[in-house]
Amino acid sequence: MPTVQSILAITDFSLGARHAVERSIRLADELGLSRVGVLHVLERGLVNSLRQLFGGASDLPDSFDVGARQTLDRLLRELDAPAGVQVEAMLRDGRPLAAVLAAAEDFDMLVVGARGQTKRHKLALGTTSRSLLRAHPEPVLVVREAPEGPYRRVLVAVDFSEYSETALEWARTLAPGASLNLVHVFDNPSPRSASYVRVSHDGLAKFRRRMRMKAEKRMEELVAELQGIGQPFDSRIVEGDPATLLLEQAAALEADLLVICKHARPTTEQFLLGSVTLRVLDDSHCDVLVVQ
Repeated sequence: MPTVQSILAITDFSLGARHAVERSIRLADELGLSRVGVLHVLERGLVNSLRQLFGGASDLPDSFDVGARQTLDRLLRELDAPAGVQVEAMLRDGRPLAAVLAAAEDFDMLVVGARGQTKRHKLALGTTSRSLLRAHPEPVLVVREAPEGPYRRVLVAVDFSEYSETALEWARTLAPGASLNLVHVFDNPSPRSASYVRVSHDGLAKFRRRMRMKAEKRMEELVAELQGIGQPFDSRIVEGDPATLLLEQAAALEADLLVICKHARPTTEQFLLGSVTLRVLDDSHCDVLVVQ
């Protein structure tokens, strides 16, 4: 099981980022973690542009820093961390991605917020967050909603690889009191795609049956391994478009957390690819934990 002792929350002072900071503090309290960092990155390119706009005023950068520090301190006062949760306000200069990656080296997990209420959700730091998800080796929790309590219903996407084993372990670590819902999705070839390689409909049907039987056997093995974990769980296997089905399953279960890997095995069962992860992040109505 992963050992989590510290969390770094990223804030750009948006509402979504506020939810991320609040979730980080709550997780620290629930799990007895020793440290929470709340990081805001000052983009010096923006400061320099403002300096030029205002005729090179020398005191502008200092004023910019002071304002950001005051806003960060006010945010932490408003959230009022419980006794025993040590929260550190962190202000850094530089390009957001580089600054976050550097600061994150001292923490076990990153937490970012999801932006706004638009139809196509984007992460709070936009393309920076997407780059962060690709570059950062530790788990990244994307917070969608204001937390109302501990996670209670967690969907875990599994492909029976070592990566999904890691996802399951992280789900159990962050939500020890939740019910776990294990979902395996396989995206079998359609009759049209089979025609490109001259596979008959009967051959395709046999392939699908073999895939289904293989998945069922692997799921049975996984369920057997989980007996006695002291946490309720169930499992299901679904066939179709991976991102669509994961989102549908999460909605049907009223999940408050979806755990997904950003890598998968290089086989025909591969489904947790970057494009699927990004679709889930864009369209999920619950929090999403992306693990390596």
